[in-house]
Amino acid sequence: MRIFITTLSIIIAVILPTKGQNINSESYAEWWRICNDSTLNTLIDCALANNYDIIGATNNILLAKSNLRASQSGFYPSISLSGGYIMEKTSQGITDVDKRDQIGEVTLNATWEVDLFGSIRREVQSKRAIFIASEYQKYGVMVSLCGQIAEEYAKLRASQQKLAIARQNLESQRAITTLTEEKFSNGLVTALDAAQAKSLMLQTEASIPSLEYAVAAQINTLITLTGEASPTFREMLETEKPLAMPPLILYNGVDGNAIRKRPDIMVAESQLESLIKAAGAAKANYWPKFLVTAQFGYGSHQFSHFTDYENMVWQVEPAIKWNIFSGGEVAQAKRAALIQIDEGINTLNQKIRNALQDLENSLNDMRAAQEQLMAIDAALSQIEYTYRLAQQLYNDGLTDYQNVMTSQQSLLSAEENRTNALLALWQATASLYTATGGGWELIVE
Repeated sequence: MRIFITTLSIIIAVILPTKGQNINSESYAEWWRICNDSTLNTLIDCALANNYDIIGATNNILLAKSNLRASQSGFYPSISLSGGYIMEKTSQGITDVDKRDQIGEVTLNATWEVDLFGSIRREVQSKRAIFIASEYQKYGVMVSLCGQIAEEYAKLRASQQKLAIARQNLESQRAITTLTEEKFSNGLVTALDAAQAKSLMLQTEASIPSLEYAVAAQINTLITLTGEASPTFREMLETEKPLAMPPLILYNGVDGNAIRKRPDIMVAESQLESLIKAAGAAKANYWPKFLVTAQFGYGSHQFSHFTDYENMVWQVEPAIKWNIFSGGEVAQAKRAALIQIDEGINTLNQKIRNALQDLENSLNDMRAAQEQLMAIDAALSQIEYTYRLAQQLYNDGLTDYQNVMTSQQSLLSAEENRTNALLALWQATASLYTATGGGWELIVE
């Protein structure tokens, strides 16, 4: 018995899988700290701690781990304890003896399948691959969430910036409207100029409530994503900050191999490995199974001598079980496993194609946003100069209000376009972050 237990322990120590992959999950959040925005860092930290999608993915890992541990139980013997107590009396009318008897019995029963052809081992490896895939799925949720937080945060700052631009233009338009009405009262301008000035001011004023609503909606979105709704947290988001330019270090080049660490690709790889191991387990069912059953216990008519040596019972029975015919069940199970492997390969290839497409689209969007931003910056300085010149000439009575209104509208449009281009650059950055599976390697010069 001692030799049996020692042999069992050695086999289990050799073939029992260890815990899952060592994946640095913090890198997905740390990547964004290069932006040096404390608010963005706080949002990501809160989201990773409180978001229900993250919690659900964590529970899926625990469930996959439980299934793995359950499959590992096949390496161990199945041990059961049974006991019985019988009181009986014979019939004198049948046996001519009036006899009463008491029988007690306790036995320990063990059954162990020797995994000679790897059926159990392959099944455990399949479950372990599923467990690893569940870890990658969690990191996929983390990557998606971090990218979404960064994008929604950029939308919030863009909305606040548009609101600030609108309020700033409104103050300027109020001053010009007051000046135009004074000139109209003095007969220096026509009623049309005064009406146009006031109309433009009212249009800008009417746009402010929708911008305020957009800011409030973005704040609510971030509160929902982060699971944090404290007054201090809301006040932090309500505090206006300009939409800054993303650090130039983010655009020093992206290695095409970055998609190798995309969680969806790693999930597909792990799932394919699981299917391969499951096919191995199905193939192992063609071969016989080697079983060892053992029994040990005591039985006696007298409880006072229940554990005496002569009342001991034990039995060891090696056995072979070979399923020679099952109506094609084993063959069809193997065929189904091979079909699933083909489907797993197709899924992995499709994931790689999608990843390359996402990477290329994100890079194109980033280049387009950068070029547009450079063009708008070049035009904005000239538009600002034109507006200041038109305003000065109008104040001096050297031009009509139409030039002021046109230049002011151009300035407002250019400022909004610059905000939109900057937002598009942030969105492309967030998209590229997701496309590369949590960011690409940053090169600090």
